[in-house]
Amino acid sequence: MPYLSLMLSANEILKSLNLAFCGIQDHHLKSLTEGMRNNFTLQTLNLANNETYKNFKDFAKVLTYSSIKTLDLSYNSISDKDGVLIA
Repeated sequence: MPYLSLMLSANEILKSLNLAFCGIQDHHLKSLTEGMRNNFTLQTLNLANNETYKNFKDFAKVLTYSSIKTLDLSYNSISDKDGVLIA
């Protein structure tokens, strides 16, 4: 997923991204977060059924100013602390 960050940064059309069951891990989440910093068109993001995430801090911060309206994180091992950050 090295190009995920570049794709999201350059995207001006994509409104929905389904990455469910893709084996997304912490280093992938970092790439996704970097790409979302400059993306203002993505509205729906599905990350259901992926790996355990240890740190959502940067991801949660990006969500506060992103265009994401629908986020699916079901069936992930998210800590209570990280859940509060995202809420």
